Amino acid sequence: MKRKGSVLIECLIAIVIFLIGMIPITRFTINSLCMDRRSAEIEEAARIATTIIDYVKSKGYTTVVANASWDTDKYYAESHTITDGETDTGDLLDSTLTLEGRGIDLEDAEFTISMMETNLELVTEDTYTNPVTNSTASDVIFGTGGLLEDQPVYGTVTLTYQSSKSTEEEIREYSENFILVPMENLN
Repeated sequence: MKRKGSVLIECLIAIVIFLIGMIPITRFTINSLCMDRRSAEIEEAARIATTIIDYVKSKGYTTVVANASWDTDKYYAESHTITDGETDTGDLLDSTLTLEGRGIDLEDAEFTISMMETNLELVTEDTYTNPVTNSTASDVIFGTGGLLEDQPVYGTVTLTYQSSKSTEEEIREYSENFILVPMENLN
């Protein structure tokens, strides 16, 4: 009789030890699933931001600089709301841009395109030989009036969206930088 009772107690103790050992494993599994979902969400936000940057760059340097409403500090910002996967139009987006989000909710999401024209001017002491005309120049100026007549434009695309993967309805933001140089005239 005593032996049967001690076997039952030993089994209960073994079950308790097993459950205590399973708690960290369960927590680790839940945390890694959450991180996997979050990384997939960030990857999708990066894909959408890259799509927007590619669209802006496809307009060409000349078109972007001409259509942007630059302020006196050579800064420009434009915000767009995404509704049913399509954006409203603005200065740079003269046509509708259709975006599709797999894994993040783009309903009523917003993105902002911010750009700033640089004030780049580099002077080198070395000589430069133009490969087209074979003319040689010393004290070459890269910048205003030099080899680069127009200035590069630095920009950021910021995507603001509501997380569909989170249990809380939190607003998330993802930003990606880009540079648009005069050599990127596709038009």
